[in-house]
Amino acid sequence: MADIEAKSTAILYEAFQSEASDIHFLPTSKGYLVHYRALGEIHAGETLKAEDGFRIVSYFKYACGMDIGERRKPQSKAISYDWQGNGYTLRFSTLPAKPSESLAIRISPRTTPYTLQSLSLFASDTRKFTELAHCQNGLVLFTGATGSGKTTSVYALLDYVQQSSTKMIVTIEDPIERPIEGMVQIEINEKAGITFATALKAVLRHDPDVIVIGEIRDRNTAELALQAATTGHLVIASLHAASASLAFARLAELGVNVRVECVRAVIHQKLAKVVSKNKRVAFFEWLLKDSLLKGADSNDKSGEIEALRAVRKAWAIGAIDRHSYNLLTDKGMTEVGSGYR
Repeated sequence: MADIEAKSTAILYEAFQSEASDIHFLPTSKGYLVHYRALGEIHAGETLKAEDGFRIVSYFKYACGMDIGERRKPQSKAISYDWQGNGYTLRFSTLPAKPSESLAIRISPRTTPYTLQSLSLFASDTRKFTELAHCQNGLVLFTGATGSGKTTSVYALLDYVQQSSTKMIVTIEDPIERPIEGMVQIEINEKAGITFATALKAVLRHDPDVIVIGEIRDRNTAELALQAATTGHLVIASLHAASASLAFARLAELGVNVRVECVRAVIHQKLAKVVSKNKRVAFFEWLLKDSLLKGADSNDKSGEIEALRAVRKAWAIGAIDRHSYNLLTDKGMTEVGSGYR
């Protein structure tokens, strides 16, 4: 058991050192493949013997509180973990697969290096986020692929709200990825009957100013979110949609008729890898009222023709060359730190 614990810990440490966002244990007929995702790309690790891989998966299931004997149904759990003075939330997910169970571990730092000013290359994006933070009511929707940095952006927005006001903030998350002092944070627990919808209904009786919904998944949650947004609350939520403009179509699929006037913004986020640099930067597609804005306003000084071309290219291919990156940081008027994970 000690050897398995040591090996499991070594795999985690490897992920931390390489700044990976995910670890995958893939079962094959020859054993388990260990893969790491870093900067959005999968990197192959070692191959474990089938028996060792099985025992390591079982160890992680035990460590996070899963039922280690249940291999016929998917399971998910999250725990806090500290390494070299840094805190992480580890989200474990299992799937019943052939020839054996598969395990994925999502790694999320409990603190974010990002401020509202460092989220984007463009001052125009910073200005829009700042304006949203001062709104008293309305719905703000974040859309984007899994791993596109939506949660990072939401937390940066919440940090700014908390620092610039005395608003009561309540979040509903699955799981809580970053504990924040001074906010009420609720974690989804479907076995205990705590879903996004039931939690949101209770939150509305808790006198909140700002409500954060980790994900709108069903009609009930969507309708409650819209109700809150039209009754004096600022509601920030994420939604699975392929673009900002398709967010309304997604809500329609859930059976919800959206009053456009209550929507403050729909923000679609995408990450682009900076070629030759170990970082990724975020680009934002904005839907404000009836206007779809991408990257930067055409009237902004930061939106010169060459910079706009670089934005559109990065948005399209998911990568940006060094020349374009330098161009955007020169014209964007905001610094970007170490980059998104």
